[in-house]
Amino acid sequence: EAAPADAAVPPATGDVAKVNGTAITGVELTMAVSSFLNAQGMGPTPPPEQADQIRKMVLEALIGRELLYQYGVKEGIGPSSDEVDAALAKARASFSSDEEWKQHLASQGVTDDEAKDRLKRNLSIDKVVQTAVLDKEKVEPAEVRKYYDEHPDEMRKPEEIRASHILVRVAKDATDEARAAARAHAAEILAKARAGTDFAELARTESQDETTAKSGGDLGFFRRGMMVPAFETAAFALPVNGISDVVETPFGYHVIKVTDHHAEGQASFEEISSRLADYLKQKKSRDDLQAFVDGLRKSAQVQIF
Repeated sequence: EAAPADAAVPPATGDVAKVNGTAITGVELTMAVSSFLNAQGMGPTPPPEQADQIRKMVLEALIGRELLYQYGVKEGIGPSSDEVDAALAKARASFSSDEEWKQHLASQGVTDDEAKDRLKRNLSIDKVVQTAVLDKEKVEPAEVRKYYDEHPDEMRKPEEIRASHILVRVAKDATDEARAAARAHAAEILAKARAGTDFAELARTESQDETTAKSGGDLGFFRRGMMVPAFETAAFALPVNGISDVVETPFGYHVIKVTDHHAEGQASFEEISSRLADYLKQKKSRDDLQAFVDGLRKSAQVQIF
């Protein structure tokens, strides 16, 4: 029997489901819903109109994972003790001290042994997915070609440019005098660039964008909508090897040089086939994993309270 539609928050105690006699508790469901909401950036409380749908979806995922785990136990598929120890050591290494690790476990409401058991369980499920589904996946070249030919609209590639920039930073609370001085410095850099000074070298010595300065200001290829509006407008208006005027954005003042341009058009099969094969394999994996779980469920006793 499903939970009532007005159950906005799963119960904190009691069982919400049983899979072949193994209980899934309200506490487990509450924690899983919380993790899902955090991963989706939705905050700690689900929107009322979506609460029941999210609860049911997460519960189905927990049921599926329990079925996979039980299959692994039955078939003897699981991690070695060395693999569990290595994964546990890696998890602990992400915390700066034993005390911080203990605080983390306390926040999760688990002991060291319970954390190890949970990790072993997750590794077991991962191994089942790998051996029962992923290792069997294969995408033939003919499938990739067929998808490419039958989905031309998905093979369109938008216009994109490659650009480098030199940034003179300006603090948000900078005075008018400081802004004027920064703009003047950017104008001096622009004059040097247009006079023939190597742009990449100027970026390495003058740019205050620490991330790109060491690579000569190179931003790589980008499409419309990926940069702040003023920067995008100036960059896409330039020809290859063109240098912009001084451009102001919330980050400060920029001098931009476009170094390459790809027009909008159809991606060739050769340039997209590898990514398309990966996409099709992932899609088949998702579909086949769901089919595998559905098959396990047909022969299982699943009760939902």
